[in-house]
Amino acid sequence: MNVLRTFVLLLFSVGAIAQQSGIAVIEEGDGNVTIHSGRGNQFPKVETINNAEVFSYEAAEEDDWWKVSFWKFQGAYGTGITKEYHGFVLANRIMPFASMSDKQRKIELGKIFNRELRHAKDLNKRADENSLEYRDLVSNAKVYHTYHFEQVLEVFTDLVCRTRDKELFRLFNKVMGIEEDYVDYTSLKALGTIYQCQPDWALENIPKTEEFFAEFEEGCKEIEDEALREKLNSFKTDNGW
Repeated sequence: MNVLRTFVLLLFSVGAIAQQSGIAVIEEGDGNVTIHSGRGNQFPKVETINNAEVFSYEAAEEDDWWKVSFWKFQGAYGTGITKEYHGFVLANRIMPFASMSDKQRKIELGKIFNRELRHAKDLNKRADENSLEYRDLVSNAKVYHTYHFEQVLEVFTDLVCRTRDKELFRLFNKVMGIEEDYVDYTSLKALGTIYQCQPDWALENIPKTEEFFAEFEEGCKEIEDEALREKLNSFKTDNGW
């Protein structure tokens, strides 16, 4: 019996310090966070994580330093590189999306969407597409889109499906409306997911333009629910599309 009791206590102890993992952003503080190569400020600096940059983390609950990794583009006039960085960050500077309130999630998602929007606007206003600087802009935008913006779309769809937050949904639609070159499956799928969970609300709040509806319809292609398909077709017909 004592052996069994010891085993059970050990099992629960292991569970208490089990690894946590997920995606997060920084607790801003002075505006950025330094990644170190080891658990402590005495270890060399690896890179800096800034506001609105998403990263993954792994941590035991009782650890003061959590292991992190994220992707970043280092621009250098057409010769920039994209690199994955690994290291350790003080746990109290990390804000996991999983532990945020809905209000905090909205704030952080808004920062990420606005940064994505700035990248898209920078690209759309540049005419010198053969310049080295433009190539860096494209690379930076693609890295942010893939490794930061796309990483939070599941958090975004869950939040909007539960709260029907018009402000955040419209900001996302604004991002979708301005991006020409890299609106892809993941972002289109987010539109389809929201339509599935909130069909009437989603149709009411999408931009009423033929171009945007084409994106919205593309995002809904995986829907197998016949009633939802009919609703989508009726909306298209009512708007003359």
